[in-house]
Amino acid sequence: MKPVVSNSSSSNIVSKEQKNIQNKIKKVEERISELEAKVEEMEASFAKENPSDETLEQYNKAKEELDTALQEWEYLGTQLD
Repeated sequence: MKPVVSNSSSSNIVSKEQKNIQNKIKKVEERISELEAKVEEMEASFAKENPSDETLEQYNKAKEELDTALQEWEYLGTQLD
């Protein structure tokens, strides 16, 4: 981490921003874990029986949500640099 060369109020702002970003990352990571578990569970059920159209729609939606969450996680990670 680079040293901050400025007054202390400015470094406090940076710290608060970083903390806010870290909190967002934590929430996104939790959401990613939930979605990954849901997708894995659905994929396991597909091995046992053919999914209905409704189930496939739910699966595709979960995959899209997972992709979006992963993109958000990557973006937030770049904000900490």
